[in-house]
Amino acid sequence: MKYTYLRKWIDLLDLYGNEFSFQELDPTQVMYDKDIPECDRFFVGVEKLDDNQYVIHHDRPVTEEDVCHELLHVKFPTVSESKIVELTNLFMGVNAPTRD
Repeated sequence: MKYTYLRKWIDLLDLYGNEFSFQELDPTQVMYDKDIPECDRFFVGVEKLDDNQYVIHHDRPVTEEDVCHELLHVKFPTVSESKIVELTNLFMGVNAPTRD
């Protein structure tokens, strides 16, 4: 499924000409602060290898939301994490918390 999501989001975000792969990590390779709840202890992140080559590292099964989120980082590399989260929620149809 992750490659189906990848093709979809490459198309939607116009990221043609880039190569993406996935690299599964052993969860024991990732270090977490002790105050992070067990349910939030996972890692999904994108690494730029060369000009047009990227790898999405993950230590759990990748969801469509994960792929969308990581490709948004590629599309908008200077945008903050909080803005990428907002964009991910927008694209995925998730109702983000409203601001006062």
